[in-house]
Amino acid sequence: MEDPPAYGATRERSANVSYADVERAALDILATGRRPSVETVRERLGRGSPATIATCLKRFWRDLGVRAQGDPAALTRLPGEIVEAVESIWQRSLALAAQGAKHEDNAARERLEQIRIENEVRAQSFEMREREFETAARERERALADSRDHLLSTLRMLESDRATLARAPGADPDRERGAGAVIRDEGEGV
Repeated sequence: MEDPPAYGATRERSANVSYADVERAALDILATGRRPSVETVRERLGRGSPATIATCLKRFWRDLGVRAQGDPAALTRLPGEIVEAVESIWQRSLALAAQGAKHEDNAARERLEQIRIENEVRAQSFEMREREFETAARERERALADSRDHLLSTLRMLESDRATLARAPGADPDRERGAGAVIRDEGEGV
């Protein structure tokens, strides 16, 4: 790794370093069996002012001393009160989320049921209209067939009357033409 330039040798300033950065670098250096110093930490990080690194190293050594005196896991464990408070908040959050989901699910189910009922009503309405149209169409067909039958029977009767008139003794030809004209006029009107 390339040596960083001496502090203040360039006008470019790198980003500030945090305590967490210094602590990680110092622990890495300790793991290699060396003692963390301002120079070794700065070399490891590749940035940072010596004053900032020195302040963070003082805190690092103090925290390390506290760890060595007591239970090292004590600093990594949360106090019981905090755990209880966080767990309470978490449980409340889960309950609210479940309640919200249940409410949304119920609303969705109600809307779905409403749509299903509306569709059933529409389907029944369409079926009723279809039956009404079919009934009306059958009635029209029946009325049309009855009208045709009535017209044909009337035409047959007129034709029969005309033939009878033509065969009658002393039939008047003008009268026949008049009767034929009446039949034609009635036939054209229909």
